Parts: sequence; C-alpha cells; structure tokens
Amino acid sequence: MKWETDTSRVPDDQHWARCGHLYVRIEQIDPDTAEWFVEPDDEDKSCRRALVTGSAPTVYAAKEAASAACEQLIAAMLASLRSL
Repeated sequence: MKWETDTSRVPDDQHWARCGHLYVRIEQIDPDTAEWFVEPDDEDKSCRRALVTGSAPTVYAAKEAASAACEQLIAAMLASLRSL
C-alpha cells in the first residue's frame, strides 16, 4: 500500500492510500494523536462509513494500524467469498 500526501486533494495534516477497493485515511489531530479510517471506496462520498477506525500516538503508528486493519478486512472478505 502506497501512502500519499497530496495537498491539492487533502489538507497537509491528512494522509491517504488505497488498499484494493478500500480507501484509507489518516487525520493528524495534534502532535500526539492521529485518527485513522478504513472506508469503502464508494463514488458517493457523502454515504461513506468507516469499516474500521482507531487512533494512534503518531502518523506512523496510525499507518501501521490502518495497514493491519486492511489486511484483516481483506482476509475476512476472501474467506467469506471462498465459503460461498
């Protein structure tokens, strides 16, 4: 997963990445807190709901936690599809 900070798309205090069809976003609240969200990659941004969310003491820790959450979500989705 490649993390990007593109200030033309999001503010300086946000980071984002794509994980398949999932959208991962980190907001740095203050120097000691970063919140992360894993959301469906919907076209209708107003209906977006986080599948997993959390907070971490640093942006790096938030990236690690969000990446792990993506891996767990993908594993669960694949297991569900294989059981059909």
